[in-house]
Amino acid sequence: MGSAEHEDGFGGLYARGRETFAELLPGGGERLDSIFALSPDLARLAVGTVYGHLHHRRALDTRAREVAALAAIVSSGMCGTPLAVHTRSALAAGVAPAEIVEVVLECAAFAGFPRVVSALPMVEKVFAAADIASPPQPSPREVVLDALDTARRRAAAGENDPEDEAFATALRPGTGTAVYTLAPDRALVLCTPAGPAEGGCDALYIRVVDGRVAETTVLMESAPAAVTTSGDTVGTARHALVAFLRDLDAVRLGPAAEFVLGGPELLDDTTPLLGPLESGVRPRVYGLGEECAAAVFEDPGPAGPLVALAFCEGDRVRGLRVVAGDRTGPGPGPHDC
Repeated sequence: MGSAEHEDGFGGLYARGRETFAELLPGGGERLDSIFALSPDLARLAVGTVYGHLHHRRALDTRAREVAALAAIVSSGMCGTPLAVHTRSALAAGVAPAEIVEVVLECAAFAGFPRVVSALPMVEKVFAAADIASPPQPSPREVVLDALDTARRRAAAGENDPEDEAFATALRPGTGTAVYTLAPDRALVLCTPAGPAEGGCDALYIRVVDGRVAETTVLMESAPAAVTTSGDTVGTARHALVAFLRDLDAVRLGPAAEFVLGGPELLDDTTPLLGPLESGVRPRVYGLGEECAAAVFEDPGPAGPLVALAFCEGDRVRGLRVVAGDRTGPGPGPHDC
């Protein structure tokens, strides 16, 4: 392969991959330069493949890809630079420290205890550099599931506890729940009624502090969920939200916005997203069901991430609920932890 062909192929992928890695980790570009100082061509191949190509495929979000990478690295027995790099990038992608430990634990069943035990010192070293305690706090999903179980037990026993009021949406008879980690201190509970006649799904946006639920905000859908038989998948809703955000970033509040985004009400709902988009914040987008997806805009300030919950029909976003940093939603315990 000639040098020109090389540059046109992996050279372009490497440039995109380097940019992607630099967005995940501060100083990421310089880290890559240091790791691959001996062989820049290896950097083009490795970074171009992993971060230039794979991280831009739509089937998995960045968070899921980092979990998969960690599992593969631990299972193969690599305890050096690859494990350190992907532990750091997993944290940057929003994987909770307890989830990283759980991935290592899961690998023990498939790769054997010696490889898993050998991985622990490097993971702990990365945690220590990031001021993360060992063992870490429970993951947001663990905390929320435990809180829901406790609330259900009390409800079944006829006990009333003020802390359970925030979970009223999830405790309705026949309601199904699915819990998703959005960030190391944030979770989303998707609440789906037993049948389509009961209406659409609601969601609980939950902030976790020191292993407990600190704040809960209820996000309600404005219209009943449409019943579809088109075979839509989780990926379809995720792609619909990605396309919607791309269009929003392109038109903002210009004359074409109402036409492109689908109406004045939806346009008003997008207003909180304009600031992050104008600042160049790139959200992580999760598919949560056939008709639901969420976008998380990371905020370096004390308010934490901004989350947009989208209700989709086919390849279009038909409803949007945004939780901004200045929210004051109800929740058990103090709000200013």
